[in-house]
Amino acid sequence: MKIKPVNIITHNIIPKIVALFFAIAAWIYVSDLISSESGIGKRESVRSYFSKPRFTAKKVQVKIDFYGEIPKGYKLIEDLVTVTPEDIVITGPHDLIDKVNSVKTEPINLGEYTRTTTVNAAVGPESKAFQVDGKVVKVYLPVEKIEKVK
Repeated sequence: MKIKPVNIITHNIIPKIVALFFAIAAWIYVSDLISSESGIGKRESVRSYFSKPRFTAKKVQVKIDFYGEIPKGYKLIEDLVTVTPEDIVITGPHDLIDKVNSVKTEPINLGEYTRTTTVNAAVGPESKAFQVDGKVVKVYLPVEKIEKVK
């Protein structure tokens, strides 16, 4: 059974007209929204507005967040503390990323360590507006026992 080309157009004509009406109304609403609220000027076209990068990525330093003190009789060799990787990539709105120079690890309690160890520490953004690429870093904590001199 073949459908005639005229039947394709005229069959269910009312739903087609309603759908066309909603499509045109949505197009008018969105184009008005873009031109008025987002600061798009009359000189600036919609294409140039959407081609501007709104998000950016930036490599920042990872800083270790310590709390507490090493147990008595032990010391942390601070010059040998390392974090791997030292830098991490964050992604987010250009305005916020420009202001960020480092991200912190989750707090590490120094009171728990009496020997050299490597700790996996989560790295979290200080703002939920940007994302951190690689959420865990390795922190090397060189701890040595203090020898008592008599």
